[in-house]
Amino acid sequence: MVPYCCEAGRLTNGCGHVLLPGDPAGAVTMGQVEAWLWQDMSRAADEIDVPGLSANEAAALLSFVFNVGAGAWKKSTLRRMLLNGDKRGAADQFRLWCHVGGRRSEGLAKRRANERAIFLGEI
Repeated sequence: MVPYCCEAGRLTNGCGHVLLPGDPAGAVTMGQVEAWLWQDMSRAADEIDVPGLSANEAAALLSFVFNVGAGAWKKSTLRRMLLNGDKRGAADQFRLWCHVGGRRSEGLAKRRANERAIFLGEI
């Protein structure tokens, strides 16, 4: 797989791995892509600090945190609502996270709709 520039303008490779200093900047093997994915998903999972989540809620949040990053997650209204027990309100927050550089991204809008549906157990 070869690097590409994501919608946010970051050099990315594989399954959404933002290249870090020291990462190979050229083509990589599927083995490297899988290693990055496991590493990145593990880091995202470690950031989800909301107790009492169902499996589908945790899965949706894992996708969300992987995509937006730990810093955005920690400051999000979505997280704050979950910590306050408002799961329905938190589910509606997914819809707001579909902008890149101030512009609506249809790709992110679809991703957030899917994450919300998974969170709610609709798919």
